[in-house]
Amino acid sequence: MKNGIDVFEADNRRWARRVAYYKNSLNIKLGTPSIRNVMDMNAFFGGFAAVSVWVMNVVPARKPSTLDVIFDRGLTGVYHDWCEPFSTYPRTYDLIHVAAIESLIKDPSSGKSRCNIVDLMVEIRMRPEGTVVIRDSPEVIDKIDRISRAIRWRIDERKMRKKVARKNFWKLPSASH
Repeated sequence: MKNGIDVFEADNRRWARRVAYYKNSLNIKLGTPSIRNVMDMNAFFGGFAAVSVWVMNVVPARKPSTLDVIFDRGLTGVYHDWCEPFSTYPRTYDLIHVAAIESLIKDPSSGKSRCNIVDLMVEIRMRPEGTVVIRDSPEVIDKIDRISRAIRWRIDERKMRKKVARKNFWKLPSASH
């Protein structure tokens, strides 16, 4: 493994590029009142610190232990096993970011899923009109596409390795009396 400082600085540069891309190309309104609360489901070093929003940095329990780096940066974070429910108010997050979503549920030694990706996606708690950005392989994005439509997320953008979807505001159809 490289020097830890080099890895940290490379991660900071990567996040500066990602945030610029999300704002400019995907038209995600980071740093505006419409996006106040963000969850990064696979936080690593807490890279969303590249933008001034409140972020819940989640370090998956089966990934390298980087929560101490997140705390040293003065950020908020937790460890979590994504095959378990995440205890939070259902409409907490305006933006959910996840890189390598399937890696959150796979056992590193066997490579088999420990739980179903559908269950994980149903657990994603964002506000109505909230946004989710998923970065993964084209095969995983195809699978996520089908699940997103089934749980009534509106697909805003689909690129080769990225997906942006919004949770619709659900309302009952008006009944004619």
